[in-house]
Amino acid sequence: MRKFLPFVFPLLALLIVVYLGMRWYRTETSRNTADKKPAQFADGAKIEDLSASTSSQLKTPAKDEKTVDMSGSDNAKGQIRYELKDGKVYFSVFADLPELKDGEGVYQVWLKQVNGDQKRKAFTLENTKSGYTGGAAISMDTLPFDVVVTKQQSVSDDNMSSTLLSGTIEKEVK
Repeated sequence: MRKFLPFVFPLLALLIVVYLGMRWYRTETSRNTADKKPAQFADGAKIEDLSASTSSQLKTPAKDEKTVDMSGSDNAKGQIRYELKDGKVYFSVFADLPELKDGEGVYQVWLKQVNGDQKRKAFTLENTKSGYTGGAAISMDTLPFDVVVTKQQSVSDDNMSSTLLSGTIEKEVK
C-alpha cells in the first residue's frame, strides 16, 4: 500500500484538471452555438393563427378595438386592428396591395422588435374580397412591437425582404 501512496495525489490532481477542462469545453461550445443562432423576437411566445370566425369579428371595428394605420409605399395602404384581452394581443392586418399573380410570391407579415433587430415570421396574408387580410394572437408580454408586411418569394423564405407596410402596436399605459 505504501508504494502506491505517492501516486494518489498526482492522480487526484489529474482527475480534477480533466474534469475542469471538460466543463470549460462544454460551456465554450454551447456559448458558440448559441451566438450563431439569429435572434428571434418573442422567442418563447406562441403566435396563434386566428380562426375564420375570430378573424371575421376583427374585420368590423368595435368600440374597444384599436386601430393603427400602416405606413409604407405610395401604392400600398394598410391598417392593423387589435384588441388586448385575456393576456393576449389579438390583431388583424388589412392591406390594399397590388394583386399577386401565380408564382410572384406571397405577402408575409412579420413581428419586429421596436428599436431592435429581432424579428419573427407571423403569417401570410390571404387575398379576399376586401383586400389582403390575416390575423394572429400573441402574448401581451411582447408589447410594443412593429407589424411589418413584406413581399417574399415563397412562404418558406426566412429572410425578411424590403418593407411594404409597417405599423406599431404600443403598450397600453393605464
